[in-house]
Parts: sequence; structure tokens; C-alpha cells
Amino acid sequence: MQIPPYRTYAEIDLSAARENYRAVCAAAPKARVCCVVKANAYGHGAVRLAREYSALGCRNFAVATLTEALELREAGIAGDVLILGYTPPDFAQPLLENSLAQTVFDLETAREYSVAAQKARKTLTLHAKIETGMGRLGFLSAEPLAEAMSLPGLRVEGAFSHFAVSDEAGGEEYTCRQFETFTETVCRAEDAAGLRLAVKHICNSGGIFNYPEYHLDMVRAGICLYGCAPEPIAGRDPARLTPVMSLKTRIASVKRVKAGQTVSYGRTYTAQAPSNIAVLPAGYADGLPRIASGKFSVAVGDKLYPQVGRICMDMCMVNLGEDAVPAGTEAVIFGKHPAQTAKDLAECAGTISYEVLCAVSGRVPRSYTGEATQRTNWNLEAVFGREELME
Repeated sequence: MQIPPYRTYAEIDLSAARENYRAVCAAAPKARVCCVVKANAYGHGAVRLAREYSALGCRNFAVATLTEALELREAGIAGDVLILGYTPPDFAQPLLENSLAQTVFDLETAREYSVAAQKARKTLTLHAKIETGMGRLGFLSAEPLAEAMSLPGLRVEGAFSHFAVSDEAGGEEYTCRQFETFTETVCRAEDAAGLRLAVKHICNSGGIFNYPEYHLDMVRAGICLYGCAPEPIAGRDPARLTPVMSLKTRIASVKRVKAGQTVSYGRTYTAQAPSNIAVLPAGYADGLPRIASGKFSVAVGDKLYPQVGRICMDMCMVNLGEDAVPAGTEAVIFGKHPAQTAKDLAECAGTISYEVLCAVSGRVPRSYTGEATQRTNWNLEAVFGREELME
């Protein structure tokens, strides 16, 4: 069964995803690349994108939750899968059974993992998170980390931290301080434990392109894989990335309004002249931020038209001016030129591209293009709640 794209859908360009992955590899030629596919690969489809990266040679993946990790394993994704978020020690069994690597960020939790692993007579792989300035999870000093590294039943394979402003110009000093804190803490812990960690990683997307000197053993590629480039710092060339997702829809109706007529809830928009108003079947239930109402434009053909009036749950309106555009014509809410990008829409909403991409809701089908056969597949998970694609 296939879904006709009569309403709103997200087109995922797999060829763009592959090119972005290659750009990351070129930017970090001496480090392993860990593809971050948490939050359903930032809304793009975790299983499908992980398969693409696997085919290109990727053997490291990162997710946020145990559920996300199990989804990859159930889909046959091999390689190392690191859970970046918290998993209660009570759930150590599925971690062990599925050969998953778990983040540990304090000694108390490490001790509980140790007890669970010994009870199962297995070894649990961990990566230790170090707090260096994000103010989130992480060991605060070397001493508890060293003790955690020596606990029975555990293999603390790696250590990592996370940059706060590596994607922002002016963040160089703070980023350098974070890196120094990380390396000093890990070195002291290794010396105290008499052990050496196999993999160290701190670079996110901003770090990959702006701080090659900090790549270490592995880099974690997240938003850059999906075509959103970090802001370059002084002396660095901008990352050349291609948007992977395009949010598309089709005009449902076009009606003529008179000068002075208002559009949508709250009557916040008043037509200044007779105009053709197109109704698009896309609203905030599909992922359009309501706060961006009246602030962005939609591409129809090679022309941009302003969105007008408040965004509704299932619809929004666009002013075509005097242009005669028939119902059924494709409209692109964000994507590639000439459409605005996800970053453009995010700026209109006062947020970031991450949120715009992740907000594209589950009822919006994902259409995959750019395969070797150039065949478009529909992901029916949004409609039927299944994990696999129906072809």
C-alpha cells in the first residue's frame, strides 16, 4: 500500500544524507564518526537513516533512550549503539542482552550497574559522561570516575563530554576551557585507576567543523548529518551541507478575498488589496510552529509567498497576490532553494532548526528519495504505527 501525497508529507533525500555523512568524514578523517539518530533521527526516521549510514561504513550510533536503542537492534542495526541518556539500573538486563553501551554519570549509578551486571554474570559496557560546563549530566571530578572504572562487572570503554557553544561565534574561549577540563579529568582518572579508556569523544556538530584539534578518537555527528550547518567561528570555512528534509504539501483551496477582509483566528491579518488566498492542509499539529504565524514564506514553484493569518491546527493560509495558482499545486514549507530552510523557519519562530525538524509530527508520512533505484518508499509508521516500511 502507498499513500498518495495529497496532504502534507516530509520528503527525506537519502542522497543528501549520504553526502552530509561524507562531509563529516572528510572534516574528521582521523576519528571515528558516531551518527546520532536520537529523536527518530531528528524526525527523519532513525532506522532508515541508520541503514544508510551503515551502508557507508558507519559502526557507531548514538541515541537518547533505551527504547530508541532497542528499535535499532530490532531492525537489525549492528555496530556499537551508545545510549546518551539515563537508563535505570533496573533495566540493565536489556542493555546486556542487546550489547548496548550505556552512559554513566555518577558513582552511585555505576555501583548499581555493577551489582546488576554481576548478578547477570555479564559485563556491561559504559561510557562515562564528564561535566565540563553544560550544567547537565556528568562526573564532577576524577576521583569518583576512577572508582567507577574499577568496579567489577563493568567495562568503562569511553569517556565523553558535550560542548555548549561550539556552534557559536565567540564561544572559542569557553569551548577551549571545556576541552581542557575534560582532558584533565580523564587523565587524572586513568592514572588513579591504572586503566586507559579506549575511546574519548567531545565534538558535536559544531566541534566537528569548528574545532578539528579537539576531534580525539571519535566525533558525534548530529544535526549536521541532516543538513543544518553550525555557525562557523573565525578562521573556519562554513560547512557545505545539504538539507535532508523538505516539508511539502499541496494547495487544498484558493479563494478570492476583498481588501479589508480578515483571515484566520483572531483576525490578525487584514488583506490590504484583493488577493488570492491559498489554504494549505498543514498546521501546528503537523509541526508548524504557531508562533511563526505571518512571519515566513512558502515556496510554490520558483516563487515565495507569505503565510498570512494565524496557523491553525490542520491548516494555514498563504497570500498568492494576483497569481492564479490552481488547487493541487505543490507547496514547500521548508527544504531546499528556493524554499526557506528549517533554520529560516526556526528563526521566524524564535527557536532552532533542531526543534523545527523534531516537531514534524507522527501523522506526517515520510517519503524517501535519492535511493540507488530512485524509487520512492513511504514510511507508514505515522499512519499504522509500525516500525518497518511497507512497500
